[in-house]
Amino acid sequence: MAGIISRLFSKNSHETRLAPAKTTKIIVCAFDPKFSVLVQEDSAAYLNHYPHTNTVIFSNADEFEKELEKHFDVVHLFCDVDETGAIEGTNYSGSGLIRRCYVAGVTLLWIASENDANGYINGFHPEGRPINLVMTINRKGAAFQAFLSELLAKMATGKSMPRAWVEIAPQTTSAPIQEELPETIFSAGFGQLRLL
Repeated sequence: MAGIISRLFSKNSHETRLAPAKTTKIIVCAFDPKFSVLVQEDSAAYLNHYPHTNTVIFSNADEFEKELEKHFDVVHLFCDVDETGAIEGTNYSGSGLIRRCYVAGVTLLWIASENDANGYINGFHPEGRPINLVMTINRKGAAFQAFLSELLAKMATGKSMPRAWVEIAPQTTSAPIQEELPETIFSAGFGQLRLL
């Protein structure tokens, strides 16, 4: 399912674009403490390859705004998205969140909590901003951790995100649906993003 859904939203890019040559900074965070266990689980996957990974549970959007000033490359966020695409408990729309992350220099925004696809489709629009965006529909339990760990392992060797993604979840129409993969929407707006 990850392959089919991501195929609908992926952007073909013939250019190779790299994140700046520096140590990748990552924040795994949430707008609600109910996601604390998942925040710790996902941050552990990042820490295996990216030592500059921070975890934060925010009380409000103002705290999130202040944290973005630290210039993270990756924002891996847990939040509830309503059917219009608004982020519950904040004043953000999905598009507003994307815009704010882009302005802060984020190259990958990953919504890691499960939300209905309609909320993403209705409210998360990159509007031409070059940012990679992953939106999770169904983590499928341990399947999410396995997928994230494999993806990060490939990327840590220098492989671009879209290339690593299609190795795990082939994007051809003849590829079988892989039930062991989480269901996601992947938009590769940044192109061949590498996290070093």
